[in-house]
Formats: sequence, structure tokens, C-alpha cells
Amino acid sequence: MSRNIQIIPSEYLETIKIYQEEWKKVIDLQTHFNELVIQARIKTFTIFIASIWWILWYLTAMKIDIAEVSTLDANNRLLFILPLIFLSIWFLLDYLYYSKLINSSVEFAKKFDDNDFLKSYKLFWLSSFISKNISKNDYYITLFIFYFIPLFSYLGFLVFIYNN
Repeated sequence: MSRNIQIIPSEYLETIKIYQEEWKKVIDLQTHFNELVIQARIKTFTIFIASIWWILWYLTAMKIDIAEVSTLDANNRLLFILPLIFLSIWFLLDYLYYSKLINSSVEFAKKFDDNDFLKSYKLFWLSSFISKNISKNDYYITLFIFYFIPLFSYLGFLVFIYNN
């Protein structure tokens, strides 16, 4: 993207430097929130997959055939629901908390993009550029895909073993 940057008069340099310091802190905060989300999702998915493998190991160790799963007592059947509960809780945490952290930090950073003084010198346009190219809807669609593909795959697995 090509941007024509104007020469900034020296009397405005100190003001712009102050804006730039604050902008850097906001961008660092966005980066921190993104890293938190990525780490949380990686750990969530890892624990979800590990819990499924643990269930399969449990069935093997107890010599329970898949055809016998539907005849297990309530405590043993509860094991099959735990990955769903875990994934659902993390989805809600991600949707209701982490997504708001990221979206709020992007909205806050747009104050620099929307500032008429800074606009006149074509500074601080990154947050608006990202917001135009990656909408909140895109973000939420990706979030749903990340959680619901494993969720529905596991539900399909449960339907399969309970119907055998």
C-alpha cells in the first residue's frame, strides 16, 4: 500500500511523538491479547483432543467394546460428556471475554486513525485498514469454525458409538 506522507512541521513533532508513544502501547496491548487468544485456543484444542484420546485409552484398558458403550453406567457415560463441557466452557470464555478484549483494543486504536490532525499527515492508519479487511463478522465466523468443527466431529463420534 503506497501512502504519501507529508512533511510534518517541527512545531507538531512533539505532539505526534506523544501520540506515537501511546499508539505503540495500544499496539503492544493488541499483540498481547492476540497472543493470549492463540495460546488459549492451542491449549483448549490440545486438552480437548487429549481427553478424547484418554477416553479411547480408557475403553481399551477396561476392555470395553464400542458396542457396549451404550450399556455403561452413568458415571462411565459422564466421561464422554466431559470433553463437550470443557470445549463449551472455553468457547463461551473465548466468545464473551477474549473476543471482546481484541475487538475493544482495535476499536480503541482507531481513535488514532480517526483523529483529523493525524489524518492530515496520513499517520496511524493500520487499525482502520485491518478493520476494513477483517470485519467482526469474519472474526466471529472463524471463532465458530474453530470450536464447532471439533464439537460436531466429537458429537458425530458419540452418535456413532452409541448407535453401535
